[in-house]
Amino acid sequence: MEKYSRWRDSGTGIQPFLPPVPSRQESNLFEAIGKILSFLIKPVLGLAKFLLVILAALLLFLIVDVLGLLLIKVKMVYRVYHYLFTCLLARIALFFMGFYWIRTERVSLRRGRVNTLKSRGAFDSTRLKSGDVIVSNWTSYVELIYLAFRYDPVFTEFYVSTNTLRPISLWTAIKITGQYPELNPPSGVKTYSITELSKLAKSNDMGPIVVFPEATTSNGRALLKFNPVFRDLSLPVEDFQILILNVKYEYENFSPTYTAGNKFWHFLRLCSEFKNQMNVKFLAADESPSSSSFTITSTATLTPYSAARAATLTHEDQTGYQIINLVGQMSRLRKTNLGVQDKCDFLEYYWERTNYNAVRDSIKQILPQPGYDDGSTGPVLVRLAWHAAGTYDMHTNTGGSNGATMRFAMEASDPANAGLEYARKFLEPIKHKFPWISYADLWTLAGVVAIEEMGGPVVPWKPGRTDKTQESDCPPNGRLPDAAHTQQHIRDVFYRMGFTDREIVALMGAHTIGRCHKDRSGYDGPWTYTPTRFSNQLDEDDELMMLPADMALIIDPKFREIVNIYAQDKKAFFNDFASAFGKLLELGVTRNGNDVAKL
Repeated sequence: MEKYSRWRDSGTGIQPFLPPVPSRQESNLFEAIGKILSFLIKPVLGLAKFLLVILAALLLFLIVDVLGLLLIKVKMVYRVYHYLFTCLLARIALFFMGFYWIRTERVSLRRGRVNTLKSRGAFDSTRLKSGDVIVSNWTSYVELIYLAFRYDPVFTEFYVSTNTLRPISLWTAIKITGQYPELNPPSGVKTYSITELSKLAKSNDMGPIVVFPEATTSNGRALLKFNPVFRDLSLPVEDFQILILNVKYEYENFSPTYTAGNKFWHFLRLCSEFKNQMNVKFLAADESPSSSSFTITSTATLTPYSAARAATLTHEDQTGYQIINLVGQMSRLRKTNLGVQDKCDFLEYYWERTNYNAVRDSIKQILPQPGYDDGSTGPVLVRLAWHAAGTYDMHTNTGGSNGATMRFAMEASDPANAGLEYARKFLEPIKHKFPWISYADLWTLAGVVAIEEMGGPVVPWKPGRTDKTQESDCPPNGRLPDAAHTQQHIRDVFYRMGFTDREIVALMGAHTIGRCHKDRSGYDGPWTYTPTRFSNQLDEDDELMMLPADMALIIDPKFREIVNIYAQDKKAFFNDFASAFGKLLELGVTRNGNDVAKL
C-alpha cells in the first residue's frame, strides 16, 4: 500500500509492519467449490475452537496462577508443578488453534551454509536452567504460547529509554503484543539489566528468560533493528546460557503473524483455519554467543548499507550485533533499519486511518433522512464544512476551518449560517460516539464524505484540527459570500481567501446539490433537478433557482468561459472541485511536525 510506503526500509525495500496478505492464486472449479464450503464451515469451526482455547486458557489460569499459589513457598515443587501444567495446557491451546504439529529444527551455521542437525545431542532444549536467556524474533502472540509450552519462561518487556527489562507474565505478554511499544517504564515499577534479571531468575528458580530484542512485533518478512539489550555483556557470555531461536509461519489463506488490527478478530480468524503451521529453528548450542568456542563475526563481508548499520550497532552492543547476525543467517531474514519508534509511528498512522474510517461510516449512516429536505443531510453537511472554512482571511491569517468557532453564538448567529444548526445537530451523536475527534475535523470530514456519497469526487482531507475554547476567537461576521450580490462581491470574498477565478467557479459548483430555503436565505427552490446528486450541471436553466451570485457566473465573461468548460467536461470539474474544496478545508490550519493544527 503506497500510503504506508514511508515504513518501507530503504535498504531492503521490505515493509515489516503491515499484516501479510496471501498471494492470489488461480483456482479451478473444485477449488472454488472448496472455498464456498470453507466459507460456510469456517465460522462454526472457528467459534468452536475459539471456545476450546478459552477453556484451556481458563484452566491454565486457575490451575497454575491461582492454585499454584498454595505451593509457591516450596520452590522446587512449585516449579515442577508450574512447568508441567503450563506445558500441558499451553500445548492443548495450540492444538485447538490449529497447530497440530510444530516443526522444530536445530541448525548449524558453520562452513558458510545452513545445516539442519539430525542428532539430538547437538542441542537439548531441556538443558536450559533458571536465569538462562532465550532470544527470539517476535511476530505474534502465538509464539508466546509456544514458548510457554516449551520452557515455561519469564517473559520480558524492554524499555528503550532506560535500556532495561521488566519481567512480565504470559498474560501480560499476550496483551501487549501488537500494541504501542512502551518506551518508558511505568512509574514505580522496578526494571533490570539483562544480567540483573538473570541473577534474579536464577536465585528464585523462576525459569529461563525470554528476550525480544526488537521490542515489538513485525510481520515476519524481515528483522527489525535490535535494541542494545546486551550491550553490557562481553563475548563469550559466561554468566548464563543463550538460546537463539526463530519462529516462522507457513500459511495459504491467513497469516498467524499479528502486528496491528483487532486482536480478537485476528484470533477468531486464526481459529477458523483448518490447519496452521509453525516452524521453529534453534541455533546449535556450540555456536551460541554463550559457547566458549563462539567466533565473532566481522563486518568486512557485509554490503556497504549493512556494514554501516552493523558499525552503529556494534559500537552500541557488540553482543547484540552478533546475535542479530546469527538470527538473520539462521532464519534467512534480511535486517532492516526500522525499529521501535518506527513501529510507534506506524501504529499511530494505522489506527488513525482505522478510527477515522469508523467515523466515515457513521457519517454515511446519517445521510439518509427521509423527513429532512430532499431526504438527505448531504447538502447541509457540505454547507457546514464550506461555511466553517469560508471565514478565512489570508491578510490577517484568521478564520478558517481550524477551531470550529461556529459552536459559539457569535458566529452561529451570522445570517449566512442560518439553518446550519440542523447540520450540527445531525453530527452531535457521532461526536458523542467518537469523543476524541475534534468538531473542526468532524465538520470538515462530514462535508467530504457527503460529497463522495452523493457521487462527487474524492476530496483530499487529513485530520489534526483542534477546537478553540473562547468565543473571542470567532472571526468577524460578514466574511461569507452573500447570495444577493454579484461578481465583484464574489471575487472580493474569494480573493481574500486566496482563490483564483477557476477555483471560484469550481467551488460555486457546490450549488449543483441542495436547495434554497425561504427562512434562511430569503430565496426558495432547488438549484438542480437532482439536489442530492453531485454533478456538473452548471448551465443556466429557467426552471431552476439561480441566485444573483449564480447568475454572476453566467454574466461575467471570465467566469462564463470556465463554466462552459466544466459543463462539457465532468472530469475537469470534478478534479478542480476536489482540489479547490480540499484547499478550502485547509484554510487557517497551520500544522506542527506531527500534522496537528496549532491554535
